[in-house]
Amino acid sequence: MRCVECGARVAHVVRSFGGGGVRLTVCHHCDAFADKYVEYELLLIVLDLLLLRGPAYRHVLFNVPRPALARALLKLLPAYLCLDVYMRWKRMGLLLLAPGGTGGGGEQAQAMAQARSAALARGEQWTWPFERHGAIIALEAAGIALYWGAIVLATKACCSGHKGGDDSAGKDAGRPSEGRRMLSATAADDSSSSSDESSPAENAAAARSSVAAAASLAIPASSPASHSSSDAGSRLPLVLLALLLSSFGKFISLLPLVWGPEYSLVPDHVHWAARGVQALVWASNVAAVRVVVRAAMDDARSRGAAAASSSSSATLRAMALVALGIAARAAGEAAYRAFVDPFMLPPLFG
Repeated sequence: MRCVECGARVAHVVRSFGGGGVRLTVCHHCDAFADKYVEYELLLIVLDLLLLRGPAYRHVLFNVPRPALARALLKLLPAYLCLDVYMRWKRMGLLLLAPGGTGGGGEQAQAMAQARSAALARGEQWTWPFERHGAIIALEAAGIALYWGAIVLATKACCSGHKGGDDSAGKDAGRPSEGRRMLSATAADDSSSSSDESSPAENAAAARSSVAAAASLAIPASSPASHSSSDAGSRLPLVLLALLLSSFGKFISLLPLVWGPEYSLVPDHVHWAARGVQALVWASNVAAVRVVVRAAMDDARSRGAAAASSSSSATLRAMALVALGIAARAAGEAAYRAFVDPFMLPPLFG
């Protein structure tokens, strides 16, 4: 577990005392609460994630059990794929056939019209690119794999000398934290000490109050089934979970469906909406990857390794890693457009 303010390792984020009460732990490094988000509602945490605040990403990535986090984030992967496929299909249907617009649809429409005429003259069957649904899904899945795969591999290589920000975090997240063990032990001690001088009804009420206090803080109960070290989620790279977490801005692409056809059927609106969502996702990816890289650099510095842990250095590394992923995906799209089908994919930045 880590302090959400400075990133220093902490043994626990809450302390318990008699009567079923709990108290937030103060970080010994920055003298701030180690994890203020323990008391926050989920909506407030999501808003802070949207605002690209590092403490919110540290809370989710380091102070939430890794298996539970992995299971929750992996459920978003099909939704991400569907949203990307929808936006690409929408842009291909509107921009490629549009007579004009900022997306460059006019030039592509003319080239596609010429190719269609030539294909029909040869007696070949012509299918519009946005009607090739299977190819769109496969290509979008390959694009996501290229983008995330390049970032994960580059992060592993960048942080190969200090794995503490990744591997050890997964080990800590896979087993009950000191705070949860202390909370359980104190609740048990309180109930056992009061059993001699209280009635069974009072003991039951005290036990329920302790459970309610733990539930209000969203502290999961530690059980061998839920925190098994063999859980597949605990073996996922932390940077992959960071990318899954920070890509939830793609859901904003559903807003044109709510606004109505006057927005969702206008090529320029779809074009700028796609660019805005993509920019938000890239910025969120940089914020999440920066948290992972900064944690690895801090761990290396604590072990005496020669690694600078300044905020600007971690930010530059995160930006470089995300730029590498963007370049890998753009190269894959350019190769497909050059050698397979020039009308299938619009430009990544177009």
